[in-house]
Amino acid sequence: MYTYRAKELVYLANGIALSGFADDSMIEIVPEEENLYATHTGADGNVIRSESTNNNYIATLTFQQGSNSAKMLFALKGAVFAFIVQDPASADEVVVSGQSYVINRPSAKRGKEAHQDTKVQIMLVDPTIMNLL
Repeated sequence: MYTYRAKELVYLANGIALSGFADDSMIEIVPEEENLYATHTGADGNVIRSESTNNNYIATLTFQQGSNSAKMLFALKGAVFAFIVQDPASADEVVVSGQSYVINRPSAKRGKEAHQDTKVQIMLVDPTIMNLL
């Protein structure tokens, strides 16, 4: 039996463990391009498809307001680094990208309480993704 424990997931960026995640959606990993094929129809109705060669994914991490990990990731602006997500309870659930980089700029939103989340988007160049999606 598998028991999911969010606080036991391991997130590493540039060899540094990440923490300070928001309580709802910690991470979302989606393909940069959703479709596997592009379809083209000619004037006579002949259809041809082209397979996408884009194997990149975008990881969106959501941190609590004031998270040191979010600040560290934004400080890596312009750098290429390794990014790893692993669930120790299930050794076969892992995401590894040796070439990753931050793709968004930080934004700030403040209210009367300290619960404004910060999102960091990371491009995962041709990652290895095993049993996570």
